[in-house]
Amino acid sequence: MHGERERYGPLIASMLFYFWVFWLFHKTMQAPELVQSFLLGVFLTTVGIFMATIFYKISMHAAAWGGVVGFALICTFQGVQNSILFLIGSIIIAGLVGSIRLYIKAHTGPQVYSGYIVGFVMQLLSLFVVSKFLF
Repeated sequence: MHGERERYGPLIASMLFYFWVFWLFHKTMQAPELVQSFLLGVFLTTVGIFMATIFYKISMHAAAWGGVVGFALICTFQGVQNSILFLIGSIIIAGLVGSIRLYIKAHTGPQVYSGYIVGFVMQLLSLFVVSKFLF
């Protein structure tokens, strides 16, 4: 999807799907807090990408990997076993993905960096929401 307008339909569909999955895991399955936090973070990241797309193009790849890095950091601070390896691996892969997006000229630097920020911040925000309001 090269243009901003091409992204609207898939992003709206993704937002609906991700919210439904989060709600299902929250209400029906009563999943652990970390699982719910991750799923809400994915939904919030998609909302953040959609909102940013209204104004300019943002890297969805970088936002996804920014979210993974944010979740890996959360797992590390929560004391999940082997999470430091998860964190290191996710940072390396996130860097590779961003570098490739820049190399193939699919995005500019600010588009990639803003993607990382949106994904990372939304994962941290989701942990706050889940821990303060849902558990």
